[in-house]
Amino acid sequence: MIPAPELPSSDKSSVQPDACKALGEWARELRLTYPANYRRRGIEGGAVVSYDVAPWGAVGNLKVVASEPTSDFGEAATAMLAGAARTSSAIGASGCIDRVRHVMGKPRASLPAEDWPQALH
Repeated sequence: MIPAPELPSSDKSSVQPDACKALGEWARELRLTYPANYRRRGIEGGAVVSYDVAPWGAVGNLKVVASEPTSDFGEAATAMLAGAARTSSAIGASGCIDRVRHVMGKPRASLPAEDWPQALH
């Protein structure tokens, strides 16, 4: 197995806006799809993604900030978040940042909320 490279953490992309910190839980469990060609070869990866959340909970304006070791991990992360929703809030939020890790391990049907959006495959 080849472990995931480190993702950037000391630049402005790692600063979470206050409105994002105040968001509620995810309205439904996040489902991350591991890029198949990397799973077969035992290569881990990850991505940093930014997104906005509407007051009704819809996630949009998805952008890959960083993706390692290739863009395939960023594409998988944005696909996961594109189908996600947060619980509704009074004002929504812009510029939210999440780090998504693709980690090799035993498949699990669900993950505790504190482990989202990291997924084990």
